[in-house]
Amino acid sequence: GLVASKHLRCISWDNMSFELMSSSAGGADTFNLSRPVKSGEQIDFFMSHSWHDNAEKKWVALQHHVAQFKKAHGGRSPTFWLDKVCINQDNISDGLKALPVNVMACKKMLVLLGDTYRHRLWCVWELFTLFSFQSERKVHAKIEIADLNDLNKNRRKAVVIEAVGAKNISSKKNLVKKAKSGLEMLQTFELSSAHTYDPNEEKKILGVVRAVGEAKFEEAIHKLGRLHLERKQEIHRVGASFRAVGSRRNPALSTFRMASGLGLR
Repeated sequence: GLVASKHLRCISWDNMSFELMSSSAGGADTFNLSRPVKSGEQIDFFMSHSWHDNAEKKWVALQHHVAQFKKAHGGRSPTFWLDKVCINQDNISDGLKALPVNVMACKKMLVLLGDTYRHRLWCVWELFTLFSFQSERKVHAKIEIADLNDLNKNRRKAVVIEAVGAKNISSKKNLVKKAKSGLEMLQTFELSSAHTYDPNEEKKILGVVRAVGEAKFEEAIHKLGRLHLERKQEIHRVGASFRAVGSRRNPALSTFRMASGLGLR
């Protein structure tokens, strides 16, 4: 544990770029973008994501998330643990063994939830690590999810057009209704559908998860998706009600404005 924590590294948002997030390939140049964590410092975010997901969507989500962070922290740029830059690429296996230390050394886990996330066993393993070391309540407080497929009606249609072509969209109305967001798909997660490239690694990871309880873990992931979706829907509802109140010509408000000499615009 002490050895792993001594090798703990992070990268500042200021050193990150779209190019960095576009490929999983790394080396000495990318490793040098990170730095050792200072004594007493805690990394802001452990970035949990799949390199197979859309890089443009991830970058847009990251920019939005960082803007919110800076607003709440007096303009300070956040720090991240990112596998590609924080693990020495000449010694990847040792770096991966320290994954629990890396996960728990961060204040929050930022999940960039795309199409392939739930099918990548290493992504699942990162979530499993968090659930293994903390109570469910603390896990839900620690995880922030950026749903890369946050689908409104127009986006659902665009997803289907992308798949079947604009000419065929009229006959595919059911597909538009059935297109799912990342959080909706997380609620149907099955461990058996998640894999790694290395069958030996896969066997080890699955062995640990199954020893703890496969069904219990799957239910925890389903609940994670459900709670975050409910939270997002509540935020949308509150926002919509505020907009509705602001746009309505409320009689009491009209009287107040006229009395104040503001009139109606």
